[in-house]
Amino acid sequence: FAAALIVLALTRSSYLIYSEAPDPFLARSRSKNTLRAAFGRLIARRASGALPVSHLAADFFGALGMREEMMYSFGYFRAHSSPNGTAAFKKGISIEVVFIGQVIHRKGLDILLEAMQPLFNEYPELALSVVGSGGNEAPLRKQVTDWGLEGRVFLEGVIPYDKIPARLAMADLLVLPSRWDGWGLVVNEAFAVGVPVIVSDQCGAADLVKDNVNGYVFRSEDVLHLRARLRDFMSNADRRQFRSQSKAAGETISTNVVAPYLIECLQHLTGITKKRPTPPWQSSIIMQDQTQD
Repeated sequence: FAAALIVLALTRSSYLIYSEAPDPFLARSRSKNTLRAAFGRLIARRASGALPVSHLAADFFGALGMREEMMYSFGYFRAHSSPNGTAAFKKGISIEVVFIGQVIHRKGLDILLEAMQPLFNEYPELALSVVGSGGNEAPLRKQVTDWGLEGRVFLEGVIPYDKIPARLAMADLLVLPSRWDGWGLVVNEAFAVGVPVIVSDQCGAADLVKDNVNGYVFRSEDVLHLRARLRDFMSNADRRQFRSQSKAAGETISTNVVAPYLIECLQHLTGITKKRPTPPWQSSIIMQDQTQD
Protein backbone atom coordinates (compact mmCIF):
# COMPACT_ATOMS: atom_id res chain seq x y z
CA PHE A 1 0.00 0.00 0.00
CA ALA A 2 2.81 2.41 0.90
CA ALA A 3 4.69 1.52 -2.29
CA ALA A 4 1.61 2.19 -4.41
CA LEU A 5 1.10 5.58 -2.75
CA ILE A 6 4.74 6.53 -3.34
CA VAL A 7 4.43 5.72 -7.04
CA LEU A 8 1.21 7.72 -7.30
CA ALA A 9 2.78 10.68 -5.52
CA LEU A 10 6.03 10.68 -7.51
CA THR A 11 4.23 10.35 -10.85
CA ARG A 12 1.87 13.18 -9.81
CA SER A 13 -1.12 10.96 -10.40
CA SER A 14 -4.58 11.89 -9.14
CA TYR A 15 -5.50 9.81 -6.11
CA LEU A 16 -7.81 9.95 -3.10
CA ILE A 17 -6.86 8.58 0.32
CA TYR A 18 -9.46 6.57 2.25
CA SER A 19 -8.11 5.81 5.70
CA GLU A 20 -8.68 6.00 9.44
CA ALA A 21 -6.25 7.61 11.86
CA PRO A 22 -3.44 5.48 13.30
CA ASP A 23 -3.93 3.84 16.69
CA PRO A 24 -2.22 6.09 19.28
CA PHE A 25 -1.87 3.12 21.65
CA LEU A 26 0.33 1.22 19.20
CA ALA A 27 3.92 1.58 20.40
CA ARG A 28 6.38 2.85 17.77
CA SER A 29 9.98 3.90 18.00
CA ARG A 30 10.90 7.56 17.54
CA SER A 31 12.49 6.78 14.18
CA LYS A 32 9.32 5.05 12.94
CA ASN A 33 7.18 7.98 14.07
CA THR A 34 9.49 10.41 12.26
CA LEU A 35 9.43 8.32 9.09
CA ARG A 36 5.66 7.95 9.25
CA ALA A 37 5.16 11.71 9.61
CA ALA A 38 7.48 12.49 6.68
CA PHE A 39 5.80 9.86 4.51
CA GLY A 40 2.36 11.11 5.51
CA ARG A 41 3.16 14.71 4.63
CA LEU A 42 4.47 13.66 1.20
CA ILE A 43 1.40 11.56 0.42
CA ALA A 44 -1.19 13.94 1.90
CA ARG A 45 0.10 17.07 0.20
CA ARG A 46 0.19 15.45 -3.23
CA ALA A 47 -3.19 13.74 -2.95
CA SER A 48 -6.21 15.14 -4.75
CA GLY A 49 -8.22 14.71 -1.56
CA ALA A 50 -9.19 12.33 1.19
CA LEU A 51 -12.09 10.36 2.62
CA PRO A 52 -11.13 10.46 6.32
CA VAL A 53 -12.76 7.78 8.43
CA SER A 54 -14.33 10.10 11.05
CA HIS A 55 -13.20 13.40 12.53
CA LEU A 56 -10.26 11.57 14.11
CA ALA A 57 -8.77 10.87 10.68
CA ALA A 58 -9.66 14.37 9.48
CA ASP A 59 -7.60 15.81 12.36
CA PHE A 60 -4.76 13.44 11.47
CA PHE A 61 -4.76 14.45 7.79
CA GLY A 62 -4.99 18.11 8.77
CA ALA A 63 -1.89 17.75 10.93
CA LEU A 64 -0.08 16.37 7.87
CA GLY A 65 -0.87 19.50 5.88
CA MET A 66 -4.03 18.55 4.01
CA ARG A 67 -6.48 21.42 3.66
CA GLU A 68 -9.98 21.02 5.10
CA GLU A 69 -11.70 21.66 1.76
CA MET A 70 -9.89 18.64 0.28
CA MET A 71 -11.49 16.26 2.81
CA TYR A 72 -14.91 14.65 2.56
CA SER A 73 -16.33 13.15 5.75
CA PHE A 74 -16.54 9.39 5.53
CA GLY A 75 -16.59 6.23 7.62
CA TYR A 76 -17.01 2.48 7.38
CA PHE A 77 -20.30 1.17 6.09
CA ARG A 78 -22.07 -2.07 5.33
CA ALA A 79 -25.21 -3.24 3.59
CA HIS A 80 -28.37 -2.75 5.61
CA SER A 81 -28.80 -5.81 7.83
CA SER A 82 -31.92 -7.28 9.36
CA PRO A 83 -32.09 -9.77 12.22
CA ASN A 84 -31.63 -13.29 10.91
CA GLY A 85 -33.74 -15.50 13.13
CA THR A 86 -33.90 -14.97 16.89
CA ALA A 87 -31.33 -15.27 19.62
CA ALA A 88 -31.34 -18.37 21.77
CA PHE A 89 -32.72 -16.75 24.93
CA LYS A 90 -33.80 -13.56 26.64
CA LYS A 91 -32.76 -13.06 30.24
CA GLY A 92 -35.36 -12.25 32.89
CA ILE A 93 -34.53 -8.55 32.94
CA SER A 94 -36.13 -5.34 31.77
CA ILE A 95 -33.12 -3.32 30.59
CA GLU A 96 -30.18 -5.01 28.90
CA VAL A 97 -26.94 -3.23 28.02
CA VAL A 98 -24.81 -5.14 25.54
CA PHE A 99 -21.15 -4.91 24.53
CA ILE A 100 -20.02 -6.65 21.34
CA GLY A 101 -16.34 -6.77 20.41
CA GLN A 102 -12.93 -7.97 21.50
CA VAL A 103 -12.43 -8.33 25.24
CA ILE A 104 -9.16 -6.40 25.29
CA HIS A 105 -7.81 -3.36 27.14
CA ARG A 106 -8.30 -0.96 24.20
CA LYS A 107 -12.03 -1.71 24.10
CA GLY A 108 -12.51 -0.35 27.63
CA LEU A 109 -14.74 -3.03 29.16
CA ASP A 110 -13.16 -2.32 32.54
CA ILE A 111 -14.38 1.28 32.22
CA LEU A 112 -17.91 0.10 31.43
CA LEU A 113 -18.04 -2.39 34.30
CA GLU A 114 -16.78 0.19 36.81
CA ALA A 115 -19.31 2.73 35.54
CA MET A 116 -22.16 0.24 35.88
CA GLN A 117 -21.22 -1.23 39.27
CA PRO A 118 -23.32 1.13 41.45
CA LEU A 119 -26.12 1.19 38.88
CA PHE A 120 -26.90 -2.48 39.46
CA ASN A 121 -28.14 -1.54 42.95
CA GLU A 122 -29.98 1.53 41.72
CA TYR A 123 -31.73 -0.33 38.89
CA PRO A 124 -32.65 -3.93 39.82
CA GLU A 125 -33.84 -4.52 36.23
CA LEU A 126 -30.41 -3.70 34.72
CA ALA A 127 -27.99 -6.28 33.27
CA LEU A 128 -24.87 -6.28 31.10
CA SER A 129 -24.16 -8.85 28.40
CA VAL A 130 -20.69 -9.19 26.87
CA VAL A 131 -20.42 -10.82 23.45
CA GLY A 132 -16.88 -11.59 22.33
CA SER A 133 -13.59 -12.91 23.63
CA GLY A 134 -10.01 -11.81 24.08
CA GLY A 135 -7.01 -11.56 26.36
CA ASN A 136 -8.86 -9.70 29.14
CA GLU A 137 -11.60 -12.29 29.48
CA ALA A 138 -10.15 -14.04 32.54
CA PRO A 139 -9.60 -10.78 34.52
CA LEU A 140 -13.12 -9.70 33.58
CA ARG A 141 -14.61 -12.94 34.90
CA LYS A 142 -12.67 -12.52 38.15
CA GLN A 143 -13.88 -8.94 38.54
CA VAL A 144 -17.49 -10.04 38.03
CA THR A 145 -17.05 -12.70 40.71
CA ASP A 146 -15.22 -10.42 43.15
CA TRP A 147 -17.95 -7.77 42.87
CA GLY A 148 -20.73 -10.33 43.23
CA LEU A 149 -22.27 -9.52 39.86
CA GLU A 150 -23.11 -13.05 38.76
CA GLY A 151 -26.65 -13.01 37.40
CA ARG A 152 -26.25 -9.36 36.38
CA VAL A 153 -23.24 -9.62 34.04
CA PHE A 154 -23.25 -12.34 31.39
CA LEU A 155 -20.22 -13.34 29.32
CA GLU A 156 -21.62 -15.01 26.23
CA GLY A 157 -18.42 -15.58 24.28
CA VAL A 158 -18.26 -15.39 20.49
CA ILE A 159 -21.36 -15.74 18.32
CA PRO A 160 -21.46 -16.18 14.52
CA TYR A 161 -21.28 -12.90 12.64
CA ASP A 162 -24.62 -13.44 10.89
CA LYS A 163 -26.32 -13.80 14.29
CA ILE A 164 -25.12 -10.40 15.56
CA PRO A 165 -28.09 -8.36 14.20
CA ALA A 166 -30.58 -10.66 15.97
CA ARG A 167 -28.56 -10.53 19.18
CA LEU A 168 -28.31 -6.75 19.04
CA ALA A 169 -32.02 -6.38 18.37
CA MET A 170 -32.78 -8.06 21.71
CA ALA A 171 -30.82 -5.44 23.66
CA ASP A 172 -31.98 -2.05 24.88
CA LEU A 173 -28.63 -0.29 24.54
CA LEU A 174 -25.19 -0.90 23.00
CA VAL A 175 -22.17 0.60 24.75
CA LEU A 176 -18.81 0.94 22.99
CA PRO A 177 -16.46 2.31 25.69
CA SER A 178 -13.24 2.05 23.66
CA ARG A 179 -10.13 3.93 24.61
CA TRP A 180 -9.59 4.06 20.85
CA ASP A 181 -11.50 2.84 17.79
CA GLY A 182 -10.81 4.20 14.34
CA TRP A 183 -14.51 3.67 13.70
CA GLY A 184 -16.51 0.90 15.41
CA LEU A 185 -18.77 -0.87 12.90
CA VAL A 186 -20.88 -2.38 15.68
CA VAL A 187 -22.46 1.08 16.04
CA ASN A 188 -23.69 0.81 12.43
CA GLU A 189 -25.04 -2.64 13.21
CA ALA A 190 -26.88 -1.39 16.29
CA PHE A 191 -28.50 1.48 14.42
CA ALA A 192 -29.51 -0.86 11.60
CA VAL A 193 -31.77 -2.76 14.03
CA GLY A 194 -32.91 0.34 15.93
CA VAL A 195 -30.77 0.01 19.05
CA PRO A 196 -29.39 3.25 20.59
CA VAL A 197 -25.75 3.50 21.60
CA ILE A 198 -23.42 5.11 24.10
CA VAL A 199 -19.94 5.53 22.65
CA SER A 200 -16.69 7.17 23.73
CA ASP A 201 -15.43 10.27 21.96
CA GLN A 202 -12.35 8.31 20.89
CA CYS A 203 -14.45 6.13 18.59
CA GLY A 204 -14.81 7.36 15.04
CA ALA A 205 -18.43 6.22 14.94
CA ALA A 206 -19.23 8.88 17.53
CA ASP A 207 -19.75 11.04 14.41
CA LEU A 208 -23.06 9.20 13.95
CA VAL A 209 -24.37 9.84 17.46
CA LYS A 210 -26.60 12.76 18.46
CA ASP A 211 -26.87 13.19 22.22
CA ASN A 212 -30.32 12.44 23.64
CA VAL A 213 -31.57 11.54 20.14
CA ASN A 214 -30.05 8.18 19.15
CA GLY A 215 -27.69 7.78 22.11
CA TYR A 216 -24.90 9.60 23.91
CA VAL A 217 -21.18 10.33 23.61
CA PHE A 218 -18.97 10.32 26.70
CA ARG A 219 -15.40 11.37 27.37
CA SER A 220 -13.07 8.42 26.85
CA GLU A 221 -11.85 6.78 30.08
CA ASP A 222 -14.11 9.04 32.18
CA VAL A 223 -15.99 6.54 34.35
CA LEU A 224 -18.16 9.20 36.00
CA HIS A 225 -19.19 10.70 32.67
CA LEU A 226 -20.12 7.28 31.28
CA ARG A 227 -22.11 6.55 34.45
CA ALA A 228 -23.96 9.85 34.03
CA ARG A 229 -24.77 8.99 30.43
CA LEU A 230 -26.08 5.59 31.48
CA ARG A 231 -28.27 7.27 34.09
CA ASP A 232 -29.54 9.67 31.43
CA PHE A 233 -30.60 6.71 29.34
CA MET A 234 -32.12 4.80 32.24
CA SER A 235 -34.13 7.78 33.44
CA ASN A 236 -35.56 8.57 30.01
CA ALA A 237 -39.30 7.96 30.14
CA ASP A 238 -39.67 7.26 26.41
CA ARG A 239 -36.88 4.93 25.30
CA ARG A 240 -39.00 3.95 22.30
CA GLN A 241 -38.14 7.33 20.81
CA PHE A 242 -34.47 6.40 21.09
CA ARG A 243 -35.13 3.25 19.11
CA SER A 244 -37.03 5.01 16.33
CA GLN A 245 -34.32 7.68 16.00
CA SER A 246 -31.63 5.00 15.99
CA LYS A 247 -33.45 3.14 13.24
CA ALA A 248 -33.67 6.40 11.26
CA ALA A 249 -29.92 6.91 11.69
CA GLY A 250 -29.34 3.38 10.46
CA GLU A 251 -31.17 4.17 7.24
CA THR A 252 -28.66 6.95 6.44
CA ILE A 253 -25.53 4.79 6.71
CA SER A 254 -26.33 1.73 4.62
CA THR A 255 -24.20 1.28 1.51
CA ASN A 256 -27.07 1.97 -0.90
CA VAL A 257 -27.35 5.47 0.63
CA VAL A 258 -23.63 6.14 1.08
CA ALA A 259 -22.67 5.03 -2.46
CA PRO A 260 -24.40 8.00 -4.17
CA TYR A 261 -22.72 10.31 -1.63
CA LEU A 262 -19.33 8.86 -2.61
CA ILE A 263 -20.07 9.58 -6.27
CA GLU A 264 -21.06 13.15 -5.35
CA CYS A 265 -17.75 13.57 -3.51
CA LEU A 266 -15.81 12.46 -6.59
CA GLN A 267 -17.85 14.73 -8.84
CA HIS A 268 -17.22 17.73 -6.59
CA LEU A 269 -13.53 16.92 -6.23
CA THR A 270 -13.06 16.77 -10.00
CA GLY A 271 -15.10 19.91 -10.66
CA ILE A 272 -18.05 18.21 -12.33
CA THR A 273 -20.38 19.70 -9.72
CA LYS A 274 -20.03 22.91 -7.69
CA LYS A 275 -22.10 22.11 -4.63
CA ARG A 276 -20.18 20.33 -1.89
CA PRO A 277 -22.12 17.23 -0.81
CA THR A 278 -23.32 16.75 2.76
CA PRO A 279 -22.89 13.29 4.31
CA PRO A 280 -26.31 11.63 4.60
CA TRP A 281 -25.81 10.90 8.30
CA GLN A 282 -25.11 14.59 8.96
CA SER A 283 -28.16 15.61 6.94
CA SER A 284 -30.22 13.39 9.24
CA ILE A 285 -28.80 15.10 12.34
CA ILE A 286 -29.55 18.54 10.88
CA MET A 287 -33.16 17.50 10.20
CA GLN A 288 -33.49 16.18 13.76
CA ASP A 289 -32.25 19.50 15.16
CA GLN A 290 -34.72 21.45 13.04
CA THR A 291 -37.57 19.18 14.18
CA GLN A 292 -36.63 19.71 17.84
CA ASP A 293 -36.45 23.49 17.34
